[in-house]
Amino acid sequence: MITEYVEEALRRAHYDLIENGEAPYYGEVPDLPGVWAHGPTLEACRKELKEVIEGWILLSVRQSLDITSAGRHRVSRRRRKSSVSCRLRLSDLKRLDNLKGQPCN
Repeated sequence: MITEYVEEALRRAHYDLIENGEAPYYGEVPDLPGVWAHGPTLEACRKELKEVIEGWILLSVRQSLDITSAGRHRVSRRRRKSSVSCRLRLSDLKRLDNLKGQPCN
C-alpha cells in the first residue's frame, strides 16, 4: 500500500533545473504540501524525493494529519476506540465506597 502510494506520488512529481551549482535538479509533488527535494542529478533528486515522501507519510500518520490521496492510492489510518483500563486494589474500592454521597471538592 505505501509502496504503491510513493510510486504514484513520484509519477506525479514535477522536476526543474534551477540555478544552484551543487544541486541543480529540483523536484516537488504539488499534491503533497511541503514535499520537495534537490540533487546533483535527476536520479539523485528523485531518490531524495522518494525519501522525503516516505518521511512525510510517517510524520502525517504520527501527527494524525490527513494524507492526500495520490491518484487512486491512499494511505489510511485505522482509528481505534481508546480504552482505559484501571487497576484498583480492594482498599481503593473500600475508600471509594466510603466516599459515596459526599460532595467533590
